[in-house]
Amino acid sequence: MINGMLSAGGALVLAACYGPVRQPVGPISGTVRDADGPLPGASVCVRVKGHPEEAGPCTKGDGDGKFTVPRFQSRFPAHEICVSVPADAPGLAPRETCVPLDPGTAGNTVINLSKNRR
Repeated sequence: MINGMLSAGGALVLAACYGPVRQPVGPISGTVRDADGPLPGASVCVRVKGHPEEAGPCTKGDGDGKFTVPRFQSRFPAHEICVSVPADAPGLAPRETCVPLDPGTAGNTVINLSKNRR
């Protein structure tokens, strides 16, 4: 029993010294599109939900709207994928949206800007 208490106490001390454990996230891949089809060159970033100060990794979509955010470490469990596409014409605002990251579909995420607006 004393050994069990010492082990638990040791784990608590280690957690206090090193902070929250980081968990792997990703890789996350998918396509950015709208009603007309794929959107090339979109900026795609992963952000921590509720912690805007925690910058996540970003990438650019290719000519077919496809993107891959490499695997990274995070100390938070909930993330979102945020996309920004440059404006179609001068004077227009860029199109942007954020969608929750679903770990079950992280390998084939479709972000449809015709449905998701911010």
